[in-house]
Amino acid sequence: MDEEDKLSVLYASDKFKVSYGEFIRFLDGVKMSTTCPHCGTSDSWTVFTGSAIGKDQEFLTAYKMPIAGTTYYRLCFSMSCENCGTFRSIYANRVVEWVKENPELPQ
Repeated sequence: MDEEDKLSVLYASDKFKVSYGEFIRFLDGVKMSTTCPHCGTSDSWTVFTGSAIGKDQEFLTAYKMPIAGTTYYRLCFSMSCENCGTFRSIYANRVVEWVKENPELPQ
């Protein structure tokens, strides 16, 4: 398997089940900027949750991003700026890895 194949995945919905809260922890944990790179608006993003049929609103929607010239794809989670509509995609594998490596501490 070459390097590109290692980065592409077969979809397994349970593997990519990330809650809204876990995603916000990820964004805070990696110190991702919430300022829109296009319009400069800060902290005004919509994170897409649920499925096409509206189930599981607590969990993020995973989107397939096709890899040109192949039958492979990568999965991402998406969010958009409420002001200008800029669309930001976050690589789902990295979010899932981070959540596993950084479990929420009991309160």
